[in-house]
Amino acid sequence: IIGIDDFDWAEAVHPRLTVIAQPVTAIAERAIDRLLARIAGEPPPDQRRHVFAPTLIARDSCIRLGTPAAA
Repeated sequence: IIGIDDFDWAEAVHPRLTVIAQPVTAIAERAIDRLLARIAGEPPPDQRRHVFAPTLIARDSCIRLGTPAAA
């Protein structure tokens, strides 16, 4: 089982939940920079998308094949 976003209780459940964590701080900083630029009257940036790389945080809900399961 894999969840999206590294929420606080992902480590509190049993088994600890493996998650795909998004770089929330980087996403927020990019959004704020673009918003402030628009407020300042700067022309909108080109329409290319910016892709933020997620991070896999492997915990107990996923194991490698061939690895014995935790008791």
